[in-house]
Amino acid sequence: EADDEENILLHSIQIKLQQLRHDLSLILHRPTMRNNELGHECYYSQSTPGSSLARHMDERHEETKGTRGWLLPSRRSLSWLIYLSETGKENNINSNDDDRGGDATMTKSTTTTSTDDDDGDDNGDNGVWNAHINGGLLRTFPQKDYRRSDDYDDKTWEGTVECGSHNGNLQVGWLLAKEEKDRRSGGSGDSSDDNDDREQRMMSMTTTHPVFLDSWFDHINPYTGVAEPHCILYIVYKSPTSSDDGDDGTRIEYITVPWSIDAVEGNVAEFLHHRARLESNSSKKDDDPTSSLSSSLFLQLEYAQQFHLLEDRDAWMMRGEEPPAGSVVEDYVPVRGTLVVFDSVTLPHEVTAVVEGRRAALAGWFHEETQPLGGNAQW
Repeated sequence: EADDEENILLHSIQIKLQQLRHDLSLILHRPTMRNNELGHECYYSQSTPGSSLARHMDERHEETKGTRGWLLPSRRSLSWLIYLSETGKENNINSNDDDRGGDATMTKSTTTTSTDDDDGDDNGDNGVWNAHINGGLLRTFPQKDYRRSDDYDDKTWEGTVECGSHNGNLQVGWLLAKEEKDRRSGGSGDSSDDNDDREQRMMSMTTTHPVFLDSWFDHINPYTGVAEPHCILYIVYKSPTSSDDGDDGTRIEYITVPWSIDAVEGNVAEFLHHRARLESNSSKKDDDPTSSLSSSLFLQLEYAQQFHLLEDRDAWMMRGEEPPAGSVVEDYVPVRGTLVVFDSVTLPHEVTAVVEGRRAALAGWFHEETQPLGGNAQW
């Protein structure tokens, strides 16, 4: 009888997870995530006092995995956790320890709880996981100045697109750009405007753009005239207003020259990190773009200076406990019954040390199909 009840409970959780995956695929426009044949992952995790998890990423661009990256049928798309943590004091409030599933596990947390928050009278004695007493926080590092085009009140200001993936090309970094816009409508005015103080007239804003890696960019070989697949980095601008002619309002801006992956020794992420740092520290000016293209990867010095890898372990080590460049700290308390979902490609995260209690979760990853060889995926 106990086994039957457990099977019924597990089946109920499975159905709810399938429905969650289906709903998220529609909301986030990730249609291949609905494919039941992909290698969607699910596991049970528990941590005791003293346990922690170092900062890491859950997924990476296919090119950073070497040849095998393109041979895998699917990749991680969304990371998810359903917390089942127990403080060890549940019995003090007559909690039923067997109630670990059902509808309660699908309750979504609507708030982000930081360790700086006031926990009020909640001292952990009521069986609810407490950030200060129990620890074990999910610490995430989202970008502070990442804004999509519809996040701006000023509809003349271009934003960017969804992070993570663009036309099947996965994100590999961020471009922390400082952009300026003329406060005058259309950037023009009468002749008296020429005497205005530029600092008063110009509005500046820091904007973080997702940087995508296209591994199948058609580059014409100058010697043979034949198109060959090359790698190239780009960002995407998106206008907050769409046109009636079907234009989606996006425009691609390349930030590097095309390069052949065969010419790269070692990991492509290490190559990008090295080139960005090397060119950022270069004293060479951009007075002659033609000559600079033959020796530089990045098309502009500013691009090299503003580029940051998603997973830059050298920078993480140098910064210590500080968040990655351009990011802020957002902590989530593993309160039992809380659902957390985030993009597997873009969000660095870690778990702080568990102090007291048993930190537990049902966790896993929803998968998407890997971009096919040759690219040009219109997802």
